[in-house]
Amino acid sequence: MLLLGLLASGCNYLAPSGHNKQQKDLLYAWVDKHIIRETPQLGAREVGLLRETEAVEDLHQATDELYRMTLAGYEFEGSFIKIRTQKGIEGWIHEKAVRKAPVPVRYRALIAFSTLEDVSANWQGFYHEIRNLYINTPVHVSYVVDGFDHVPVYNAQGEEVTYLDIRPWVETHKRGYICVQAGKDPYFVALNSPENMQLSIDAYFDRW
Repeated sequence: MLLLGLLASGCNYLAPSGHNKQQKDLLYAWVDKHIIRETPQLGAREVGLLRETEAVEDLHQATDELYRMTLAGYEFEGSFIKIRTQKGIEGWIHEKAVRKAPVPVRYRALIAFSTLEDVSANWQGFYHEIRNLYINTPVHVSYVVDGFDHVPVYNAQGEEVTYLDIRPWVETHKRGYICVQAGKDPYFVALNSPENMQLSIDAYFDRW
């Protein structure tokens, strides 16, 4: 995450608001891998990463100081706020990295891969069988045989949204499938029966 600088020096904490402590107010991340910091200061120790679409609890503490930060390529100005993740990690994030409403999943993708020497009619037929399972769903299915260091990831509309380096999986497995969803780490699915593979793939993706 690119940090553009601190607008004011020092950091004063606002006291927690008089909120009902039984009520959990949730905020939702719209950027991926936003740093959670131990204290509300640029460069403070990292205690975690906030993933896209992740829900966190608003602890209703904020800084008086405003900070400029670039999020997803856009520049924002705002306070650091204190949050608690679902894993119990407490820390500080930029307030503009989260929203009050749940964030839709931007993309779900299934990438089939094989090395050039491993391409066969049987493998291609298997790929088409898996691909047909996800027609008319938000899961975009693609197949690559080279360029493994920079594999495009597409959303359901066929728009490129990011890319993935899949070389570690290629070197280990030679062929298979990788599930990719906004806000989640990629997940490898080994070749199996289409029925068993679909169970593994469906378990990874959030339902639509």
